[in-house]
Amino acid sequence: HRVLLEEQPDTTEGKHVDWAAQGNIAEEMRKLYQSGYEFPAWSVDMLRSGELAELASGVTVYYNSGDPKEEVEAVANQREPVNIGMSRRYDQDRLMELHGYKTGAYGRSTETRLMPNIAIYCQTPIKQGDRIENVHVINVF
Repeated sequence: HRVLLEEQPDTTEGKHVDWAAQGNIAEEMRKLYQSGYEFPAWSVDMLRSGELAELASGVTVYYNSGDPKEEVEAVANQREPVNIGMSRRYDQDRLMELHGYKTGAYGRSTETRLMPNIAIYCQTPIKQGDRIENVHVINVF
């Protein structure tokens, strides 16, 4: 089963998306990362200009249909910007100020109850030299 989460930018139903505002949010998120772990500045520029509108409308979250939707949405939306081997390479306090959480929703799992597993599919641009291509990516959590 799959769901397009309501919080994702939606350009498919005639809704207006303020891409400049989305770019500003991305820029604030980028500042959370420790140096060397952040996503590229050119991707923020592409988002801000609206160049990623078509790709953003295709983001899909896959989950087990028996999982509570509110938990699926929490796992999809309350992501840690970077966590490598439980080493969090981002400003947790600033993430709390901006979005109301410090660590990802998976931290709500207990020994007897795990948060849902999800997969997120998207197309995203990658850049090599002066060449930019869109690639298909699926992240499984």
